[in-house]
Amino acid sequence: MTIKTINVYAGDRFVFETHINEFLIRREETRFSEAFLVIIPPNMSTHCHVHHEMEQMFFVLSGKGMLKTGIERSNLDNSCNLKVNDLVTIPTSTWHMIINENEEPLKYLCINSFESELIKNRKTSLDHAESVLRDYALNKNTTLLGNQRPILIVGAAGFVGYNLTLELLEKGIPVWAYDKIPFPVNKVRKDLLNLLHCNIVDISNESEFNYHLSNDIREQSVTPKVLLTTLGTSDTRSHIFNMSIEKFREQIDEHLVNYFISAKTFSKILVDNDCEGSLVFIGSVGANRAHREQCAYDAAKGGIESLTRSLALDLAPYKINVNTIALGPIEESPTSIDDYCILQNPNDLRQIVPIQRYPTISEITHFIRSFLTNSSLSITGQVITIDGGLTAQLRPVTIERLSERNMYFVNAFAKE
Repeated sequence: MTIKTINVYAGDRFVFETHINEFLIRREETRFSEAFLVIIPPNMSTHCHVHHEMEQMFFVLSGKGMLKTGIERSNLDNSCNLKVNDLVTIPTSTWHMIINENEEPLKYLCINSFESELIKNRKTSLDHAESVLRDYALNKNTTLLGNQRPILIVGAAGFVGYNLTLELLEKGIPVWAYDKIPFPVNKVRKDLLNLLHCNIVDISNESEFNYHLSNDIREQSVTPKVLLTTLGTSDTRSHIFNMSIEKFREQIDEHLVNYFISAKTFSKILVDNDCEGSLVFIGSVGANRAHREQCAYDAAKGGIESLTRSLALDLAPYKINVNTIALGPIEESPTSIDDYCILQNPNDLRQIVPIQRYPTISEITHFIRSFLTNSSLSITGQVITIDGGLTAQLRPVTIERLSERNMYFVNAFAKE
């Protein structure tokens, strides 16, 4: 049996309609016990339930509440008030429920000890959570079972951030959406809103970002596992002779310095809370293939890739990995739409890309979501490019030196 240590606010989260359980030590990981954090939101209560196979102890960490118990479900004739530092024992086969009638969440550390003769029939934590839904007839349509810490997206109201947020929510992954402008909550399905937490934050202000993030962690009782930073736009074009020093610095701040601020703040919080985590930056192929009249933008994106490698080394001892996903043109992006309006034949742009089209935003968000939820700590300091092969080529196929036979297949491919 391996020894496991975990921060009390860094467990796997199961969200019921009445309360939240964050499993710290799962029942399948031990012989006789399990441990989890219980969070009861304001003016809510757990459902009335009983444990025939185990006795329960819990220690109140914050908030106040009331415990009701009884030998029958219909007769909870005993009650006591709960306050911080109270230690409570619930004997086997005792019906009970915990009520929070206050304006602050009630949080308590719960430890279950299983009866020895019932160990062989013990379920996994997930099996038990699903049986709770069934046995107590909880509303499955409004109850979400998840087992992941949230993903914090900085720049969530932008094109990539917004579409990625929707992708994650659709897959049952909780998201904290930060931006300096309001996130369009009205465009999110109602049954997914309890997975979304929004905050208006100016990331360029380090103290403000730290304040809001620390406060959200305290109120939500969970530390995000991943920070994804996607900031800035590429629509500011200016020749070097026309770009002022002030404008250049503004672009560097927006596209590079703010990435550093988000990374520094988030990684420090991970370390302070003794949590593993990941930093993922959204970069651009402009880091390695220059745009005309966008010297500040390209310089900043090149800086992001260097920052990725440096931070990967600095943060590896703390079990924090750092990577960048560099994006090329996207089919539905505002910049691509602007390009299509200028050109008489938009296909001229698409044919420059080896796959003969731009990647779609759904392809982009699907890959990023998979990477965020499945990447290993061993993948760090890397730049992953999604551009349809645009930057892999020496020159576009239209001016490449090809044999007559190969040119036939290229032309046939372009017509499809």
